[in-house]
Amino acid sequence: MQRIEKELDEPYKYQYQYCIDSLATVVQQFSAPKILRFEFTLNKTIPSCKLIDYWSAIHITADTVSPKITKLTGRFGIRVVVKSPVHKVNLGNIMKPLLDGIIAALHYHGGGHPIPNNLDDRHIKFLMKRNFSILGERKLVYDYRNGLMWNPADELCTEALLLNEFSPELSHPIITAEIYNIDQ
Repeated sequence: MQRIEKELDEPYKYQYQYCIDSLATVVQQFSAPKILRFEFTLNKTIPSCKLIDYWSAIHITADTVSPKITKLTGRFGIRVVVKSPVHKVNLGNIMKPLLDGIIAALHYHGGGHPIPNNLDDRHIKFLMKRNFSILGERKLVYDYRNGLMWNPADELCTEALLLNEFSPELSHPIITAEIYNIDQ
């Protein structure tokens, strides 16, 4: 499946178009060299995960990750493999929070932006981590009503491939993500 982003006049700035391609086309499209790869384990069941759960799980493994570049500018793509002890994971249901959680982990919250009141100390430390913040500084999250509003640069992710792999030997889902540069 390929997402084609088009810039439009207001009121909506972007339009997304999804299409299904042959396996050969998809494999060729997603064969760009990766600039960052990481794997993380979820301690929750996948259907109950929110953006903050994916983002937190990624930051727990952040010390083991070293990107091939320090700053990514322009469009990028993501390849994700979800290994799960559950036979079927509905990737359509988890796609948005999963991709946003991964993209949020590629930022750090800085520049004097206020820290949201609805975050605990552990999450506040994650906000400041720069281990693999290849998308740089951003007002990543802020208080909104009774919760949080996240603001990852998902508009720069113009290609995504999500795959599900049944792994009955696992006790918790393991997710592998690879980031690659489209505008190289």
